[in-house]
Amino acid sequence: MVKSLKHLIDIKIIHCDLKPENILFKDKTKTSVKIIDFGSACTEFKNGFTYVQSRYYRAPEVMLGVPYDHGIDMWSFGCILVELVKIRPIFPAKDERDLLELIRCTVGMPPRWMIDQAKKRSLFFDDNDNLIPSAKSSVKSGLLDRCRTLAMELRSENDPDFVDFVEVSKASLPNSVV
Repeated sequence: MVKSLKHLIDIKIIHCDLKPENILFKDKTKTSVKIIDFGSACTEFKNGFTYVQSRYYRAPEVMLGVPYDHGIDMWSFGCILVELVKIRPIFPAKDERDLLELIRCTVGMPPRWMIDQAKKRSLFFDDNDNLIPSAKSSVKSGLLDRCRTLAMELRSENDPDFVDFVEVSKASLPNSVV
């Protein structure tokens, strides 16, 4: 997967819909994969669509309407890695507000500059920059009894290197270290 994502960066393609269903094993040995379904893909020079990525794997900048880059594929990859370990999506959101609440709860709020540049800011934040809760909130409905950081989610695996790797993957901010 890492080689595939690196290749996409090299050829200047953003997949824009990376999720488990779009990753296939190449053969019976299950030692290599290929990424499929480039229907939403775009080049790094021209952002394609504003509504991309399946909800569980959607990066904050896509939700907020901030210009995106290859980091959104890395965000999705980080979500997929956690799902492979935990056997469930890390952000099983019912809508985008719920997704932003879950992201805030697990990895923190998007950075200030992203909120300031957000074209869809008024959909997610009130006039005092407080997050507008989802009517279908997973956090407040009792589905989650408390916020769990990414490290807490992965702590049971007792592999600090894996936690660090996922944290780098989730750093989807433009110009981030990938």
